[in-house]
Parts: sequence; C-alpha cells; structure tokens
Amino acid sequence: MFFLWLSLLTTSFLPQDNIHDVLETTNTTPVLHSSGLFTYGAHTNTFHLRYAYVKLSQNLSPWQWWISLRGYADTHIPETNYGYNLNNLSLYDYGIEISRWGFFVSFRGAAIPRWNTQSFLLVPFSVRRDNPGEFDASLWYLPEPVNAAGIRFGWKSSWGYFSYSQGDYRHLIPMGITAHLFFPQFQWRNTMILYNGEPETYSLDDYHFQAQSSLSSVLSFSSFQWLFLAEGTYQQKENRIGSRFEQAIRCGQFQGGIRALWWNDLGWNIETGILFFFGKDTLAIGIQASTEKKIYIGAKVDF
Repeated sequence: MFFLWLSLLTTSFLPQDNIHDVLETTNTTPVLHSSGLFTYGAHTNTFHLRYAYVKLSQNLSPWQWWISLRGYADTHIPETNYGYNLNNLSLYDYGIEISRWGFFVSFRGAAIPRWNTQSFLLVPFSVRRDNPGEFDASLWYLPEPVNAAGIRFGWKSSWGYFSYSQGDYRHLIPMGITAHLFFPQFQWRNTMILYNGEPETYSLDDYHFQAQSSLSSVLSFSSFQWLFLAEGTYQQKENRIGSRFEQAIRCGQFQGGIRALWWNDLGWNIETGILFFFGKDTLAIGIQASTEKKIYIGAKVDF
C-alpha cells in the first residue's frame, strides 16, 4: 500500500524556474527562455508588467554560458513625480559555468540564489526590491535578497543541488547556501542568505541571515492533480517568522488554488485564484483576489 501511494506522487506538474536555475542540461544549441507577468489591478485601476525576463543559454560541455535581460513597465509610484523616465530594461545576469562529475563552479552577474519561486497562483510570492513598480505589493510578500555579481560553486545532479555563493554589492557582501533535494515524490528546497547589514564596516556583529525551507509535491488521481507546498521563513535581523501554504487542484488546463501567508507581526493573509493554461503551459491567463481586497487579472508566459 505504501508503494501504491508513492506511485501517485509526482513532481512533474510543479512549476520550473528556467530563468534563474542553471541545472543539468544536454542542450548543445542555444536555447531561448522567457518569463513574464502582465496584470491589471482592479483595486487601483492600473496596469503592471510585473517582471519580464529573456534568457539565452547554451551547453558546450563541460561549459555552459547564459545571458539574461529583465524589464518592467511599472516605472513609477503614482504619487511621486520623478521628472525623468526610469530604465525598464537592464542586464540581469551573465554567466559562465564549468562542471565535471557533478561538481561545478560559475562566475555570474546574479550569484546569490533566490527564494523558492514555485507558486500555483497568478502573482508570485516574491518581490524584486529594485522594481519601483511594486508600489502596491502585499506587505505579506517576501522581498528578494540583494543580488550581486560573484561566484558560485558546489555539486548538482538530477536529485540534488548544493552550493555556496558570494557576491559584492556596495560592500554588502551577500552570501548564499543552498541544499535542494529533488525526488520523484517531493522536492525539498533549503536556502540561507547571509549579508552585511552595515556596509561601511566589516564587523561580524553586522552580519545577519535569512533562511527558508520549502517542501512541495503533487498527488495525482486519474485526470486530477493536487499540488501542495509548505514553507517556512526566518529573518534573523527583524526577528520575523513566516509561513506560506499553497494548494491547488488541476484538471486538464484548468487550475484553482489558494495561498495562506502568515507572519508573526502581521497575522494571516489569504489569496485565491484560478488559471487557464494554453499549449504546453507556455501561456496562462487568470485572476487572483486576497483578503487585502486586492484583485488582479492577468496573463503570464513561461517557457
């Protein structure tokens, strides 16, 4: 009976991050990836291009290279008169990686790992700090750590990814440690970020850390899939503890989900929404609403 239940568990329906992850690949020709989200905020009557990435990569074993651009169309906070147009297109990441027997070392423009990007709703849980268009982002959303050019090394395979990374951004010296496990039945992702909270000094007392642990899987029943994710986050400097729980039911190209967010200083926020997928999940349109009375309608591309 135990093995029968295991056979119903799969991770093939979990969202993949083709933009930020550099995993095992056999592609010997250049490959193009893109990811973006366009939404209309009904509560503010505004349009948002939350984020858009374009990535070109190639595997020339044992080498890999890639270059990623990012842009956004939310270039202002409505009540602020900047007097000039903010840039909305920039180089996000550029990197070269060499790997042998699973061990790898890479030099990249975005060396620090991101928090878990898996989500079953329209709007992602994480927010880019350097996007001025995120003026209406939820207080419950988790800011991305400051990223920086630097080095990353570790070991990876089809079932695991372990790495240490270090960058330099205005002397913040962010560092990241990851320990991810990928099994047919579940995925367990663990990330810890260390950073210098006082960049003008280099005392060990000024270093702080944030940690996140995520567990996700999919339970399949005939033509239905039940996706679920449980996650905990700790921010040491702010002494904040948070959790995220997401569940979704998918049938064919339709998916309905719910997200529950909790922080010890904010309490609960509940979000729910539906998605319709087209093609091989390349395009999706959907709607999302929350107990904050924020309603978004939008479309996203991910391939």
